[in-house]
Amino acid sequence: MLQNVILTKQRMKIKCSITSAEKFYAFATIMSLMWQFCIVVYDIVLKSPLSTFVTIADILIWGIAWLNLTLQKNQAMKQIKNVLPAIIFLVILAIKLLIANNFSDDYFAPSRSLYQIYSLIYALLWGMAIQLLPTYLKNKIIYWFYLMLIVTVIPSYFYVFQNADALRDGGFYGHVDFQYIYAVIPLIGLTVIALLRGNVNKKMRVVMTFMVISNAGIVLISNFATAMVLMCLSIFLGLIFTKKMRFVYVVFTLVFIGILAILLRQPLAEIVTAIGNSSIFGDVMKRRLYDISKLLKGDGVGWSFTARIILMEGSWHSFLQNPILGISFDYSGRNVLGFHETWITLLGYGGIVGFVFVVITLINYYRYQNKCIKNTYFMNAYFSILLVVIILSFLNPIITKSNLMITVGIMPILSIYFAPRKKESRFGK
Repeated sequence: MLQNVILTKQRMKIKCSITSAEKFYAFATIMSLMWQFCIVVYDIVLKSPLSTFVTIADILIWGIAWLNLTLQKNQAMKQIKNVLPAIIFLVILAIKLLIANNFSDDYFAPSRSLYQIYSLIYALLWGMAIQLLPTYLKNKIIYWFYLMLIVTVIPSYFYVFQNADALRDGGFYGHVDFQYIYAVIPLIGLTVIALLRGNVNKKMRVVMTFMVISNAGIVLISNFATAMVLMCLSIFLGLIFTKKMRFVYVVFTLVFIGILAILLRQPLAEIVTAIGNSSIFGDVMKRRLYDISKLLKGDGVGWSFTARIILMEGSWHSFLQNPILGISFDYSGRNVLGFHETWITLLGYGGIVGFVFVVITLINYYRYQNKCIKNTYFMNAYFSILLVVIILSFLNPIITKSNLMITVGIMPILSIYFAPRKKESRFGK
């Protein structure tokens, strides 16, 4: 009883010490997460006339909250400096688009690149400012966000049970989309690490567990082959970090599994073919499994791999036309830019200059987070999950608002559940 009274008094003291700027930014953070993950993921809302209005309101509220908080903490110029290369790149893209007068809203259009870099700047500033909040508010943000993810994903199960390809088909409304699926994959892996090795209280542990179960389940039945593999990889890395293993052992294990898969590729191809012939998966997943089977047998690449290569070649051709600044945006062809992966497409619309500016911005961000967190063990775990994101970037676009908000915003503040381990080396004991 006495202990509960003491804890209550401590919480009241913490609440009283929180400034209005910190409370306002925490509110703006929750609103941004709610809009991006609980509303905008549903096509029927995204296509609503109110969508533009809410998006503008979200940016304005967040912008005011960010400015208020960073000025109070004397961090505004420092954070702007970290993303300055990306801001310069955004201006270059805007000028090129204005000159070319090519603002097509087609998925493959160059104008999409402008939104990607805007999303990068927004997410990095958004995530860096969260680190300025006290632990109490960080914990609240994580708690409510995990609840949002649980509630948001539940309706999707009903659609998938009706149609295995529902999440891939734009004609089905009321379910999460592919951006949501790929955004939660790294979060699932880092959450597993937090549950197994972090100092998480009972209330948060329950919420985290339900988030992992509900979202891992939808990934497994979503008919996204790449998502399934990368989620398993993120969980595998999570399990690795529950043991005090050297990084070289992890690399050796992955290489050994790869060599074993090559040696046993024929039996594996037969197993994959058998699975693909079952009625468990939808048509899209069956085609992907058939493609994998062909690749294992050495019969060439399948349709999905060929399509990705074609899109990549389009971006690479645009890069070669102008390797310094990328595409000049005066092309009329549809497949000028692929946008089905990250780095070749970035070279296509930004050239070497844009590529370097983005990489410098990401390095600045990582250094900022490392200084804020000051926890070698957590940064090792965080870096291991970022490897999954890097692998994903060669197959799908990762410069999306939903992916970035989790990767650079939410995941770093999970560090509040990890106690520093001073005796551990860079990659384990």
